[in-house]
Amino acid sequence: PDPPGILPPRLAQTCRVAQFEDLFSDTSTDFEPAPQYSDLVGIMYTSGTTGASKGVSTTHSHSFCYADGAAEIFYLSEEDRFYTAGLPLFHLAGQWAVCYASMIYGATVVLRKGYRNDNFWSDIAEHNCTVVFLLGAIANFLWQQPQLPEDNKTPLKKVGMFPVMTEHEEFCERFGVEISTGYGSTESPCPVIHHFDEPLPNNQCVGFPTGRYDVKILDKNDQACATGVVGEICTRPRAPWEIMLGYWRQPEYTAQVFRNLWYHTGDAGYQDDQGRLYFVDRLTDSMRRRGENISSMEVEDEVNQHPDVLECAVFPVWVGHSEQEVMVVITPQPGVTLEPEELIRFLDQRMAYFMIPRYIEFTDAIPKTPTGKMEKYKLRTKGITPKTWDRVVAGIKLSR
Repeated sequence: PDPPGILPPRLAQTCRVAQFEDLFSDTSTDFEPAPQYSDLVGIMYTSGTTGASKGVSTTHSHSFCYADGAAEIFYLSEEDRFYTAGLPLFHLAGQWAVCYASMIYGATVVLRKGYRNDNFWSDIAEHNCTVVFLLGAIANFLWQQPQLPEDNKTPLKKVGMFPVMTEHEEFCERFGVEISTGYGSTESPCPVIHHFDEPLPNNQCVGFPTGRYDVKILDKNDQACATGVVGEICTRPRAPWEIMLGYWRQPEYTAQVFRNLWYHTGDAGYQDDQGRLYFVDRLTDSMRRRGENISSMEVEDEVNQHPDVLECAVFPVWVGHSEQEVMVVITPQPGVTLEPEELIRFLDQRMAYFMIPRYIEFTDAIPKTPTGKMEKYKLRTKGITPKTWDRVVAGIKLSR
C-alpha cells in the first residue's frame, strides 16, 4: 500500500507512489521519458477575437499555472465540491480551472451537461456543492429568478463570477456567498486574481496581478499609460514556460502579439493607484456570448457556405442589459428565397451551438465603403427591426 499522506485521498485513486527500492527490481529498459514542464501538453483553440480561432500551444507549466491560479481564486481544498454549471470541457475553464485544479487539490467535481435554471439549485443541494464557476450571463439568470426565503441556506459558499455583475453585493447577500473573479486568457493564464476577502471597488475590477506575472497598461506605441488611463492590457511571466509557446503554425501573429517583450491581450483596461486591474472592453471586433468569445468572421464563413447565400455580415446585438446575441444580415442569391429555419438547420450541423445566430434579417444589399468593406457599424446602429427573425421566438431548438 502507498504510504499515507503523500497524495490527497482523491488523487491517490488515480496515481500511485512507487517505493524507491522497487525501482531496482524491474530490469526492463523500455522506459518512457518523463514529461518536462517545458514540453508541449496540447493545443487549446481560442474562441476567436480577431478572426478565425487560433491554436494556442501550451506547456505542462502553462496549464498547471492556469489550474493553480484558479485554485487560488477559490481557495480550493479537499473539502470542496466544484459544480461545473454546464461548462464544456473543451473550454479551458471547464478543463483546467475546474477539473485540473480539483485534481491537484483533491476536490470533487460535479459535472452537469448544459446549464438550466431549473436544475441549478437542486444540483447544488443534492451534491452538496460548495464552489461554482459562473461565466457570462449565468449570474444574471440566477439573479432574475423569484426570490425565496431559502436562497441563502444552500451548501454553496464560493462563487467565481466572470464577468462580475453590477449587483454583485446584493447577489452575495441574497445567496449567502462570497464572490471572487480574475483575469486571464488561453494565452496568458491567470495573471490577475481577486480574492474573496479583498474589496471590489466596482464590477470592472478583476483584482491584483499575481506574483507569477507582470501586468502593464500600454498605449498604441507600447508606452506605459498613467494610472487610471485606459490602454491595452499586456502581460508577461516572471518564470519560463508559464505563457503560451505561440500560435500553432502562425509565427507572424505570434511575433505580433509578443512585440516588445510583452504579450498584448487585445483587451482594454486600466489600473488604479493601488495596482488593481480594471477590464473595460475588447479591442477587437468580436462578440461574447455566455462566456464564449465568438469571431464574426468565423460565423460568416459558415453562413456563406449555404448555396442560397450571396454574402452576409455578422455582428453582436444587446438583449436587455446583460447579454450579447449573434445577429446576421444576409443578401440571398438573386431570385432565391431563403427561409431562416432552413439556414438554422444547415448551421446546426456545422457549428458550435453558441455561435449560431439568434437573429436573421434579409436585405437587398449590405452597406459598404468605397473600397468594398462592409460598414458593420451601420448595421449595429440599426440593430433589431420589425423585419428581424428571432430563432428563440420561433421555437427552434439547437443540437448540443
